[in-house]
Formats: sequence, C-alpha cells, structure tokens
Amino acid sequence: MRAVAVGGDLREDPAKSTIMVVSHEASRTGAPILALNLVQKFSLKYNVVSVSLGGGPLLADFQARSVATYEPERWADRKTMDAIVSEICQVHGISYAVVNSAESRNILPSLKSAGVPVVSLLHEFAAYTRPRTSFADIFDNSDQVIFSTRITLENALEELQMTRGAAIHIMPQGKCIVPRAVRDEKEDAHERMRLDSLMGKGVGEERDFVVLGAGTVEPRKAVELFIECATRVINAPGGGRYRFVWIGHGYDPETGAGNAFYLADQIRRAGIKDQVSVVRATSEIEYAYELADMLLLSSRLDPLPNVAIDALVAGKPVLCFERTTGVVDFLVESGLGDTCVARYLDTTDLASKIRAIAEDEGLRARVCAISRAAAVARFDFDRYVAQIEQIALSIVPAAEQREKDAAVISASGRFRADFYGSDAPEPDAIRAYLEASRIGRAMRKPMPGFHPAIYQSAHEHDIVGGDPFVRFLTAGEPQGPWAPQVIDTDTAIGPLPPAGRSVLHLHVQDPAAVADLAERLRHNTHVPDLVVSVSAQIADAARAALDASGLAVADLQVVPERGGGLGALATVFAARLSAQYDLIGHLELGRRFPARPAMPGAMLETMIGGASGGPMMDRVVSAMAADPTIGLAHPDDPAVAAWGTSRSAAEVLAPRLALGKLPDQVDFPTGGAFWCRSEVLTRLASGGFEWADYPSRSDGTKGQRLEALARLVGILPRALDRRTIVMNVRGVSW
Repeated sequence: MRAVAVGGDLREDPAKSTIMVVSHEASRTGAPILALNLVQKFSLKYNVVSVSLGGGPLLADFQARSVATYEPERWADRKTMDAIVSEICQVHGISYAVVNSAESRNILPSLKSAGVPVVSLLHEFAAYTRPRTSFADIFDNSDQVIFSTRITLENALEELQMTRGAAIHIMPQGKCIVPRAVRDEKEDAHERMRLDSLMGKGVGEERDFVVLGAGTVEPRKAVELFIECATRVINAPGGGRYRFVWIGHGYDPETGAGNAFYLADQIRRAGIKDQVSVVRATSEIEYAYELADMLLLSSRLDPLPNVAIDALVAGKPVLCFERTTGVVDFLVESGLGDTCVARYLDTTDLASKIRAIAEDEGLRARVCAISRAAAVARFDFDRYVAQIEQIALSIVPAAEQREKDAAVISASGRFRADFYGSDAPEPDAIRAYLEASRIGRAMRKPMPGFHPAIYQSAHEHDIVGGDPFVRFLTAGEPQGPWAPQVIDTDTAIGPLPPAGRSVLHLHVQDPAAVADLAERLRHNTHVPDLVVSVSAQIADAARAALDASGLAVADLQVVPERGGGLGALATVFAARLSAQYDLIGHLELGRRFPARPAMPGAMLETMIGGASGGPMMDRVVSAMAADPTIGLAHPDDPAVAAWGTSRSAAEVLAPRLALGKLPDQVDFPTGGAFWCRSEVLTRLASGGFEWADYPSRSDGTKGQRLEALARLVGILPRALDRRTIVMNVRGVSW
C-alpha cells in the first residue's frame, strides 16, 4: 500500500531534521488552520512532512510550506495506515510527529508501531468525542499530550476517571494567521461592502453597537442562546441601538441545515429580525472584527476558539458563560471575570453584561485595553511552537527513559512494593508504576506519604518534567502538601487524650463486622466513646451484634437509607460531636468494595490496628493530641483517586463549606475512614446538610454529590490552616 502523496513545494534540506505534522483535514476551520500555522512555523527550522487525513481547500497551503504532503484516508484500517506510515518514515526519516486534534487519532497506533515519538495536541472536550474510548486511545498511543485549556483537560480526566500524569500539559495555542482565499480586489471590496451593510454602525448618535457571533451553526455553538441574549438586550430600554450578527457556515433556512428552521423561527417570533442576522462565513473576518464592538461566545462547549483569540488580540471585549470554554480562565486571570463572564447559560446575566459594557464608554475602553494587552502576551504563537518543540525533543525512546527512571527509584530504596500492591518483583512493580504515572490512568502511589499527582500539579509550570516521584527524589524529597507525615508501626505512642475527649462514629452496614472491630479496638489502650448510625432494616441485628461484642455505645441513631456514613455524620452527629469532643473518628463498618475486596480489612488494620498494625489508633490519636496543627488523619490509600465526575458537584457544594477554589488534585479519606479535629467537623456541620441533599442508597450507589462531599472532607483542613497526616501498616495494601 503506497502512501497517497500530493506533493510538496519545498526542497528537503539534508542538514535539517524532518518532522511530521498531522491534521484531520484541510478545511478552512479552526483545527486545520492551527495545523497549517504549525507547518509554517516549523518549516523555518525543519523539513516538514504534512499529513492531511482529509481533503479541503487548504491542501495547497500545506503543500507550499512542506517538503511532502500526504492525504491518506482518515479512517483507513490499521493495516493500511501502518503501511502508509511505514513508507513515509522510510522515505523521510521522521524525528517526531505533532498530531493535531482528537480527530487525527487513527494515525497514532501506526506512529507508535513505527517508533515515532508523538506529541498530541488536544482541543476537544472528551464529553462530546465519540467513541468514548477515543481519549484513552490517544493517551495510550502518545508520548506527550498537550491540552489547549484547563477546562478540556479537566473534562477528559473526569470522563476517564483518571488523574493528570507527568506527560500531560496545558498550553494555549497562539494567535493563528488565517490564510486568505484566492480572490481579486473586486471580490474583496464586494465582501467588505456586504459586511458594511450587515454591520453598518452609523456615526454619532445614530451609531449602532454591534455584537458579533462566529462559528459553524451547530448545537455546540448554541446560536439559539446568542439569539436569546439579543432578544433580552433589544427588548430592554434603548435596545434599538443594538445589532447582533452571527457569521458562519451551516445556516440555510431553506433546507433546515444547522437547525436553521428553528433559529429563523426564533428570530421571527421574537420580533427582532431587523436587528439580528445569521449569515454565511466570510473571507474578510478580520474586517468583521474591525466593525464589531464585541464578540459574544454563546457556546455550550468551546475549548479555545480562534475567533475568541483573534477578537481579544484585536482589542474587542469577549463575553461568555462560565464553565463552557477555556476563554473563561483567560478572562478571570486578566481581571475581567466579573465584567465578561456570565453565570452558566444564564442569558439574563449575559445580556446585562453586554449592556453594561455598551453603555459605559469608560468601562468599554478599559476592557478593550486589558483584553488586547493580555491576549498579545498570552497567545504568542512563536512561544507556543517553541514549547511544543521543547516537549517533543524531551521524548527519548520509552525503554531508555523507563530504565533510567527505574534505576533512580530503585537506588533510592524508597519504593514500597508492599504498599504499591504488586506481587511482581520490585523492578517490574517500579516499571508498572512508571507507565501508569506517565499519563495518569490507574495511577498508584510508590510509597506511603507521597502523592505523585499532587506533586505533579504543584510543578505544572515546568514545561518538560518527568516522572513526579523521580523528580521528588532527585530534588531531595522537598516537603509540601504532596508529602504528608506518616503514622506507621514505628511511630512512638505519646500521651493519649483524656477519657471523654474523643469519640468514634460507626456507620454499621454489616452487623457481622462488629465483632472484628471490637477485637481490633482491644489492641489499643485508648477507649473512645462510641456513637452508631444504622438503617432501620438492620437496626435490630446491629444492636444485638454490639451487645454481644461488649462495646459500650453512647448513642445509636436509626437513619434513612441515603447519604451513607458520611451523610449520617454530617446531618445527625457533626454539630453535637464537634462541640463535645476534641477528636472524632469515623468508620463505615461493613462497607463493600467489589473492585477492591481487600479494602475493608486493610483500612481497619490501618485505622484501628490488629495483628499486623498493633495499636494504630493509639498512635494516631496520641499524635493528634500532641500536635494541634493536625486537622485530619486517614489511612493512606495506595490508589490515586481522581475528582472524576464528582468535580462539578464539588464546585456546587464548596461554597456551603466556605471553601475557595478547588485544587486540581485531592487526597481524601477513601472508604469512609478518618480521624479529625473538632474544628474540621464544625466546618462540615456548617454546610447544613440535610437528608434531601443525598441520593438514595436503594440502588447501591453513592452518587456524585456524596462522592464530592467525601473529597471535600480532604480539603477542609487546608481551609482551617491545618494539615493532614496519613497512616500506613507495612505489608498491608488494597
């Protein structure tokens, strides 16, 4: 199978290295325009082989800056793609490949098989990319991955239930130069006249305020929300001076393309046809920016659209909804969040912000100046290309890098295979750790008291890094939130809290587990008070088990089948226990973990103690009694837990607990086992959680909100200027 070559206008220079740039097509749209700009910049230093996995009007532009251009079928079968990539590599000797957009992913396995180092550039949301395995396949077949925005990265991590690994970066693309279509001067002049007519502004008191929208007319762009904002603005006092113009492909009311029937009807029924237009795309988009006063980004999801970058660099205000686009981060960081970012899909709020800027010339001038200055600094294309190159050149053959890192870890003596949870020989366990931490899928901790994802997040400004544990070791094991203090079987037991100053809350889900807990408690000298919550269905069996165990219970509450143990603690006990006790423990007794069957016993051994751990409860409560800076203590889970789908729910709940911006990575008491200081529980009680806040447990699931609350418990100490410590028993893992 021969590669489909369509030529290249540049002569290959034997003194230069040759690289490949892959685009999913050559249309005059965002991702191909970015790929073309990459080719143009890289061609100044490299021989560039362009691969377009689909045709389009920009193919000749790719050819003009490439030594060769290929156009294989985007969804060619694996055998065919392998043959094409192999031929390209044999002819040109590719040093590395830059693969732009998730839509180019079909070529990745073939590049990996050919031994070509790959940097993948991702701009899409995983939430709308199908099949759902697409991003997982990209991560598995790329050496390094660069996201254009934090919001798209967070969405991918959420969809894949993974953490961010060392090979994942966030880097906004620079401002692209849009290639001009071949036109004559008369056609250019005619197109400008068309835009003048559409966006005509008048002068003096007759001057219109023009709000521009841009992009293909499709559901993701939410043109109907653009029209809804226009309706609110136009129907308000003074609304006659506004004009809203959407420019983009895909709007044809005659055929109904792009939901055009409904959009046209929406404009007609709102009575705003004289002031709102949806028109075809233009070759003179830069002139459209000149005529516009503002860009309205109404999208539901839009990573970092070129139109927004272009408008900002042109000094135009850009307005959008929160949690919909990477532009939000830019606006907030530039001090324009309150002025330019509306509540999520709240068109009333967005319309009021449009009017505020339009009707205050001083505010508008300030927003324009800040937008342009910040955008010019942020969206530097030369810097973007240099950073991609730096990351690409850092890639060495995977086996070589793995062996180097493995040697560093092995020589340190700090890797704990027993904690990592591998029965394989230590060298193989270390290699398994390195591969998992590269991207962040199924990541586990290499030793107690080190969280690789938190360390990676704290050092994300390092463009080229490496494995976080290797970096931590070579940096001399610096202290920080990634390295909490560890309570283990070697920790000395100090003075214990006085009687009546500590309490252990048990949420009993399996009465048969009570006897085991009672035996573990007897390994300790300290005797906390006990309070119990249990559902009505097993309340009698739980009472009988508690009586038989000889445990003295200060209070037993029958609670609904919702909210689990954490819900019972927050809703029933938190306020009272935090006022009465200094230290409060929490255990969900008998909870099952189908994917991790060893977890309940291992957590009890680590939290309370037993044959291997001895008096672990004595060790942790004595440490907390002696050091008031400790706010939370929990068993150190070897698995690195992600925010996952609970992130959005956590952002809703966080204000109730007076928590600020949530961290990218979080360590928390997995499985419902922890000790905390009273002020931490007081803050939990301040959330005012009621049973209606929790999902029903009748289906056996906890739900997003409860998973979010569990993770927020891990953040509470930081909000109170307290620290978290962890517990570990050698030889115990799950």
